[in-house]
Amino acid sequence: MLTEELIETRQGPLTLGNQVRPHEQGDLMRANIVSVLTQSVDAVPQDELDTIAALLADPKSNIWLLGGAFTAPLAAHLDFHLRKLRAGVTHLPNDTTRRSDHLLNVHKGDTLVVFDVRRYQPDVEDTARFIHQNGGRIVLFTDEWMSDIAKFAHHVVSCRVEVGTPWDSLTALLAAVELLGAACDAQLWKKSSKRLTQLENFRDNAFIPVWRAREK
Repeated sequence: MLTEELIETRQGPLTLGNQVRPHEQGDLMRANIVSVLTQSVDAVPQDELDTIAALLADPKSNIWLLGGAFTAPLAAHLDFHLRKLRAGVTHLPNDTTRRSDHLLNVHKGDTLVVFDVRRYQPDVEDTARFIHQNGGRIVLFTDEWMSDIAKFAHHVVSCRVEVGTPWDSLTALLAAVELLGAACDAQLWKKSSKRLTQLENFRDNAFIPVWRAREK
């Protein structure tokens, strides 16, 4: 069973593509993606999301976001949401040299939200471990086989990614990110509404007149 599980964590498009006929992929994914989404969302307790949202709402804590080559869009989506609600949010780059520069600014009590699914990236785990060892709190979003980051993460959200096609699906993880965003809204809205008003006013007064001038 352990051997089979290890094999599953190393599966990729080339190996998974041999398990299904190309003309069946569309129908198979349609059938599986709804099931994966429903099961994953049902498995994520709301109180866990509320607890994570409370960490992300802590004004004393900087928020760091990191995804791998496949999951970077999830980190980017959460960054898009959080940076409008509060200050101190940084989406760490995939380039490890640039990422190292940012890690010099990590402080005790900061929170890292990290996304890591098969085939798990050593540099992502190393970054999470560095932040953990320097007093940071780790929130992990991962798949059904669990990244090794789960061994030291403070909170783990696990969603299914396998949909029976050569490519794993981020649908369930994206839904979990959306749910976390809603939980953050609930905790930050009173404070962030003023920030959002300032943002809208800035855009209206700074950028839109420039665009209109260019159009003319």
